[in-house]
Amino acid sequence: MLYQTNEDVLRLVNAFENCTLPCAEWTHAAHFTVGMWYVVHHPAEEALRIMRDGINRYNPHCGAPTASDIPRERGYHETLTVLYIQAIERFCAENDPTMPIYALANALCESQYATKDFPLRHYTKEVLFSSEARYSYVLPDKSPLPM
Repeated sequence: MLYQTNEDVLRLVNAFENCTLPCAEWTHAAHFTVGMWYVVHHPAEEALRIMRDGINRYNPHCGAPTASDIPRERGYHETLTVLYIQAIERFCAENDPTMPIYALANALCESQYATKDFPLRHYTKEVLFSSEARYSYVLPDKSPLPM
């Protein structure tokens, strides 16, 4: 279990937003938890915008490229960001909205949506890791995300 209390999740979100989160703590699970916070508290398009802006504000603190850095082989990835926010929205719709936020975050991080291979169920490696997919959203070329 990653989180014990709602305050654990709020501390993570605040540290991310203030760019005080240690780079080593900006993990796959942290990405999902912050994204989930935005999905729970904002309409879909706004959650995506806030997440996109937040990653691009945070990345320079860890020496990672932002959306405006060209070319880039790592750092901000538009297609992954959109895919994961869509997956988080799906996860939240499938689960009890009255769950404490920390329990929802723990369940999300243990779900099929948070597995490292989840994107490759929907994209070929060639498409997912293309420059086009890094810079702009590309539709899945294997299977759409079920909605």
